[in-house]
Amino acid sequence: MSSASRLCHSSPSISPTAEQSSIRRSSRSRVQPTNYYANPWVNVSIDSEEPDTNVEAVLDTVASSPQEPCRVLPRRANVQKLLYSRELGGGNHRPIVTDVVSDLRPWKSWQGASGDLLVLAWSPDGTRFAAGAAAKSDEHNMQYNKANNLLLGDLQSNRLKEIPDHWIPRPTSSTVDDPRLFMSVNNMQWIGNRLYTASFDKTVKIWDVESIHNMSCTHTLQHESRVAVMSVSRFSPHILATGTESILVWDTKDPENLTSTLLPFDRDARYKPNFEFSSTALAWGHTPSTEEYLAGGLAEPGEDPIYKGHLGLWRARESAYETIRMSSNSLNVFDIKWHSSLPIFATASPEDPHNARIKGIGITTKSIVRVFSLNYDLQKRVPSVMEYSCPALDVNEVSFCPMDSNGTYVTASCT
Repeated sequence: MSSASRLCHSSPSISPTAEQSSIRRSSRSRVQPTNYYANPWVNVSIDSEEPDTNVEAVLDTVASSPQEPCRVLPRRANVQKLLYSRELGGGNHRPIVTDVVSDLRPWKSWQGASGDLLVLAWSPDGTRFAAGAAAKSDEHNMQYNKANNLLLGDLQSNRLKEIPDHWIPRPTSSTVDDPRLFMSVNNMQWIGNRLYTASFDKTVKIWDVESIHNMSCTHTLQHESRVAVMSVSRFSPHILATGTESILVWDTKDPENLTSTLLPFDRDARYKPNFEFSSTALAWGHTPSTEEYLAGGLAEPGEDPIYKGHLGLWRARESAYETIRMSSNSLNVFDIKWHSSLPIFATASPEDPHNARIKGIGITTKSIVRVFSLNYDLQKRVPSVMEYSCPALDVNEVSFCPMDSNGTYVTASCT
């Protein structure tokens, strides 16, 4: 496979300027008037790589650029006003102001994947990456199906290698000579030298990746339907959960005896025992106190928007998986994320406009981000301790701020 790369050099840096101080009679410190339109990086010390750079010319160019962010004086929030606006369904319409000017530029690029890139994972040492791409595989555009749905890249050797193993036999009626019909690779996770990949070919494959030249598939986990989501335990890499119409937990410690456990649901009373969901999210806990817990989300089959589904929480015991009851567990779940240091996790779900009006959270609310905490009696239902209303119809991903030890700041990436 041909590959191309391009490198871009960093732009010239800016040297600092010095402010002149004056002597005053008053003992109070003198405060200069704040220039809200000044470039925020004029007085920042940056080591220059080009000593002959014309600093004044560079500063003029940067300061006159309308695209650069500028510092603004932070306004003190009126808490009562914000709470009252939230009750009325309003939001905070103050613009977000960036505080860092980025000089990042594209470094390397490759082309030729089977379709849109869906997932990407980095190796722990940061020198290699894997990318999974979509593949056209339905009967209407099967002739456009092509390879390169799973790629392995190496920055040190500047190489991109195809891993052509996620495919099914092509129907005999096809006019294409290639007997392989490549399927989308939609999920992956890299732990140590092991790469886990999930695909619509109904398999999860585990790779031993020592280098781009030396890699092999050690396990293939066969499923009855397409694998939609996957999560590998960080504390026990031989334990992984996969989601199709149900959720399975696999134990791959013994390659000769691969075992799987079907997780039970704390179903809503209106669902029959044989009712089939579709898995939407899976996540193992990230801390020693939550490593035994697996959170999973499912959705009812149907056309968008889908409001009903199931939110499940399980605890791994020595001989079985214990179902933990949840509050707000009958909703469709877009995504689940655990906090990096606290026993809490966040979920994103759509909100029915009718329910939003009944709750009084505003007619503009289309989805809800909830935070659940395990710091309560698990014999009762795990409660939602925080809820954030969101105007987006679809939430692709939620995340916690890694620097926030209180778990207060949550982001939602939306469509």
